[in-house]
Amino acid sequence: MTPPAAPASATSARAEFLAGARLSLGATLSYLPFGVVCGVAAIQAGMSEAAALAMPALVFGGSSQVLRNELTHGTRCAGLALVGDGYEIRENVLHGADCQDGLTLIGSDGVIADNHADQTGAGGANAIAVVGDRNSLTGNVVRGALRDGISVTGDANEVIGADVRGAGRCCVNVGDQSSATTLTDCTAAGGRVASLCLLGTGAVVTRGSFTGGGRADVLDLAAGTQFDATVFDTKSTDPALAPKP
Repeated sequence: MTPPAAPASATSARAEFLAGARLSLGATLSYLPFGVVCGVAAIQAGMSEAAALAMPALVFGGSSQVLRNELTHGTRCAGLALVGDGYEIRENVLHGADCQDGLTLIGSDGVIADNHADQTGAGGANAIAVVGDRNSLTGNVVRGALRDGISVTGDANEVIGADVRGAGRCCVNVGDQSSATTLTDCTAAGGRVASLCLLGTGAVVTRGSFTGGGRADVLDLAAGTQFDATVFDTKSTDPALAPKP
């Protein structure tokens, strides 16, 4: 007895699924190296193989989210480096990334919030470095950067509630290619050159505290800087103190 033919709709759906699977095979193969890298990183971070395999299925995070990672390095290597717009980088802990920046973002419209970086930045790098426009850096904590604690370059970036203690150069550095940067409720102390270095134009500094700078608490080489309810003892406008690129 001949079995009944499958309904046309079922046959069509199956054919469409197989056609879609064939079309996506090439793209799927390109993801395999990233899967291997993430799996190895998870195992090295102390996760079991079962947890590393289950995490992609159970944990949702958009491709532009980097959340709650603990990156601790005992050797010379990079911390966290991202290129792209719209990143959300929150609550990461970076310790001892000592040949590259602890956290680097090259892009615009990102949120960099509540990250903690310490003992980062040997070899001429920074604890947290952002290059791009309209980024928001909120509540980041830096301890013991060997170059700059927080370095920002670009237009219309904002730094809110930063807490930076100890830097080989500047605790907070607004680069010379910057404009309209706002710094609000920031505390910085112990920059070997200065606790705040302003090299861009049109910066607005509100309710800040910048103390304990080696050459000056504030190095202001910018045009049109506005200070409002900000505490510092000494300010320099000497171009000879400008941080080298």
